[in-house]
Amino acid sequence: MTARSRAIAAAYSVRRRVVAICTILLFGLASSFGAPDGLARDVDSGQVTAYLRGVPITVYTYRPKGCSDPALLFIFHGIGRKASSYQKSARSLADEKCMIVFAPLLDKENFPVWRYQLGGIVRDGRVIPREEWAVWVVADLVTWARLEERRLNAPYYLFGHSAGGQFLSRVAAFSLPKDASRIVISNPS
Repeated sequence: MTARSRAIAAAYSVRRRVVAICTILLFGLASSFGAPDGLARDVDSGQVTAYLRGVPITVYTYRPKGCSDPALLFIFHGIGRKASSYQKSARSLADEKCMIVFAPLLDKENFPVWRYQLGGIVRDGRVIPREEWAVWVVADLVTWARLEERRLNAPYYLFGHSAGGQFLSRVAAFSLPKDASRIVISNPS
């Protein structure tokens, strides 16, 4: 086996472990919620565009059927920007714990690395004006989702993996949501 093929095999091994750890963390998050009774397993998922501060953001959603008092779960994707796969991965948790999933796609055009992983706080060594920081998109997204669902006081949870974990670490540090029930930052590397 060549050095290159060993490196590739090691990278895949690490990736498998990271995916397994993230899955465990996501289901560990579930243990902090009470399980609702009589929850149907019908699928209600979709895709919608939210316009937040003039920026169109595709949001992948999932709503379990038979869930009378759902919480909101916001999942922030990794560097691969595969928000739809994060939404799909959260379905069983949403079914079990009565949660509506929102997985925003923070695309490369509107959210390049300095705006996504770094929260839009610093660019090229200069601090950006506070009102332009990208971390504010979380509060806007929560407000938008609560209005969309007509659940203005719904409890909500934030989960970020990898690049999404980096983003949420900036959110927690610079624009901590007042009423988030929990923020889970997973593998912010």
